[in-house]
Amino acid sequence: MGLISEELKSSSEKQNANASKSKSKTPIETLQLGVFRVLIEKRNQSFFNVDLNTLYERLLSRTKLARRLVTEVVSLAPGMLLLMALASIWGSVENVFLLNLETKILHIIETGLSNRGVNGYALVMAICSRLIFVVCTAIIAHWSKELVPQIERKVNDHFEHFLLTKNLTTDLPTAQANRRDDAISSQVPWNAFQAIFELLSKSFGVLSELAFVIHVARSGNHGPIFALLCIGRPIVYLLTRHNLWSMSRVIQANNEDFIRMNSLRTLQEKSYRTEVITGNIAQYILGEFKKSRDALKDTSTENAESLYGKEKSPLPQCIANVVGDLPVLYYATIALLNPSSMSLTTIATLQQASTLLRWSFWEIFWNIEQLRYCMSRVQQLYDLENASVAIKDGDLSYPTSKTSDKGMVLELRNVSFTYPGSKGSTKALDDVSFRIEPGELVVIVGANGSGKSTFIKLVTRLYNADSGQVLVDDEDV
Repeated sequence: MGLISEELKSSSEKQNANASKSKSKTPIETLQLGVFRVLIEKRNQSFFNVDLNTLYERLLSRTKLARRLVTEVVSLAPGMLLLMALASIWGSVENVFLLNLETKILHIIETGLSNRGVNGYALVMAICSRLIFVVCTAIIAHWSKELVPQIERKVNDHFEHFLLTKNLTTDLPTAQANRRDDAISSQVPWNAFQAIFELLSKSFGVLSELAFVIHVARSGNHGPIFALLCIGRPIVYLLTRHNLWSMSRVIQANNEDFIRMNSLRTLQEKSYRTEVITGNIAQYILGEFKKSRDALKDTSTENAESLYGKEKSPLPQCIANVVGDLPVLYYATIALLNPSSMSLTTIATLQQASTLLRWSFWEIFWNIEQLRYCMSRVQQLYDLENASVAIKDGDLSYPTSKTSDKGMVLELRNVSFTYPGSKGSTKALDDVSFRIEPGELVVIVGANGSGKSTFIKLVTRLYNADSGQVLVDDEDV
């Protein structure tokens, strides 16, 4: 039973040569976040957590990775993705069109109330336009829901074949050494692509919303100022946000009680059912689990990325909330100082637009968080292409001219071997030598752990010996 207690999460594959050189001089900072020990690059702390050089390197690395992913996905279904993009663009400007039509309706009503007579034709046309747009949006949304699963299946099938190929051709030591790759699935690339797609769509929608705000408020020459105030809170949030997903880091579970709980938890799996029943150890497992849980007390078991992102002070949130109310204070001040510069319709529209912008920005930030997580997983997936191989394939044909009709010669010469990841000092094989001639019957006996199965694993090249030679027909395997 095992626990993935240490996980190396790299934001890129060493990124590039220059970045690696600069990072090699960066001191490492150690953090204890709940049950995890985290190693990250030490940086100067400030209220605004922005390092322009680091930000540029991350953007460059992520842009290259995203471009490769998007290119690969688009090549699988270009026509269907084009239709999906058009539907997404329609959806991103839906709120702006609806708000614009609603503003027209309110303006017609306000003008009618002022003139004691509503333009019925204009009002009916505005209402009909809104209804037609709503119906079209519903049809496109329904059609899009039918299209997206088809594209998703194509992408998942493509990367399923990629993962299957890599997993089946990976040797045993490499597979056992890369436990962090166990969580990678064929759905990771699609999730990342969808996050990229939604981020671009939401960004386009925000630009259209900002343009609409400027258009509505320009009658009083307040459009650009009001638009800047609307994006003030998201900017403050972005500058003060702590994020670990895009940082190179090492995360290790170092709380013994947490590790023991996770190890005991694996014993409930079906593969251990026979041992648990025959050993009558169910109550023992429950008792040990309770001891570890009680010893853990209130220590957080939340993932390190979430704990790192939590604010240590309420000050950033207070500032963000105050900045978020600036649009309301702004048009309230304008209405107080110059009431004739704004109508009730304009104020109502700006209020709705500012709320819409706020939610749109939160959706963008949520998409960014999702994208950071997904792209780190995509990087792990693509890193499989460059994974080092511990056991290289041989180039000698077999049987050779030396091979006897009675069978092969097996020989170990001063072979020593320790299993990768073994924490003990005892070797599985320690300076072992013997030779088995063709046709000989040899019975290897010994206690558990004496190296009987290890000999077979070395001969079949599941592992390589640490020292010495393993020979078949006098050829070193």
